[in-house]
Amino acid sequence: MSVESYYTSLETRLGNALFFGGRSHLPYYPSLSPNAGLREYIKLLSPFPIYPALLAMENHLLASLKIQGQGQGREVLDAGCGTGDMAIYFSKRGLKVHAIDLLPDKVTISRKNVEMELGRVYKTGNHGAVKSLESLSIQEGDYHDLSPIFPENKFDAVYTIEALAHATDLPAVLGEFYRVLKPGGRIALYEYDHWMSSTSTEDEMSKVHQYGGIDPTATGTSATTTGGREKDGRGLAAIVRDTGFTDVHEEDLSENVRPLLRFLVVCLFVPYMIVRVLGLEARFINTVAVVVNYRRGWKYVGVTGRKA
Repeated sequence: MSVESYYTSLETRLGNALFFGGRSHLPYYPSLSPNAGLREYIKLLSPFPIYPALLAMENHLLASLKIQGQGQGREVLDAGCGTGDMAIYFSKRGLKVHAIDLLPDKVTISRKNVEMELGRVYKTGNHGAVKSLESLSIQEGDYHDLSPIFPENKFDAVYTIEALAHATDLPAVLGEFYRVLKPGGRIALYEYDHWMSSTSTEDEMSKVHQYGGIDPTATGTSATTTGGREKDGRGLAAIVRDTGFTDVHEEDLSENVRPLLRFLVVCLFVPYMIVRVLGLEARFINTVAVVVNYRRGWKYVGVTGRKA
């Protein structure tokens, strides 16, 4: 399944609308303290309300870029903006955001969302937010090759959130991020770590790759003695380090996203079994991916680094 087919499928669109309000990324829940009591534990069992936790994830990513407080108008690339909600949120925080997406319909939706947000902000009289939103640019772009649209040393920061899994040549993508960053510029990549070793069966993960728009040859591979490719399982941070980034840090956020995933697995396990029996994985790949990734010992990470 192509990336376009995946994002335009009815299941993907309904799931994003129902749970994520179009934001298309996982929410962030605070970790329990070692002294947490039963009441705090029970409270964390529920993922609701989701919207504040979605904003918490975006604030966490923004903080990891370490560019706030360094002056207004810092230039940032959103590489895979989807419906543009996160780019809008960061723009209102004073950043000059350039957002790209591979899919033309996502670019169209993002631009409409910017226009609607501008209308709301105009009414509040917040001239600073209006100016920031007016400087927000959204255009079609492929993160495998940014040279047609962006020169070298342009950005103070680059970020992705749950977008890199669709890369067909991850080193090339990271190399492009490195090229367009200014010296000292930072990246923040918030992703399921598809590049780590997996305990799932080959059949299960092959279907997640096939129908989820994920290229299995891109997920952390190295050359074999026979000239083929095999998954090395080192994880995303190691590949970022190989690209030349320094100060690479990986934060394991698996526990922080677990409340919603746990809820979804409970709700979707029986449908998942029915889908598998009927061979309908192509139509319900998100249902399959949630359960398979949860069972395989998945890992959700925030990987940051700096261009020397």
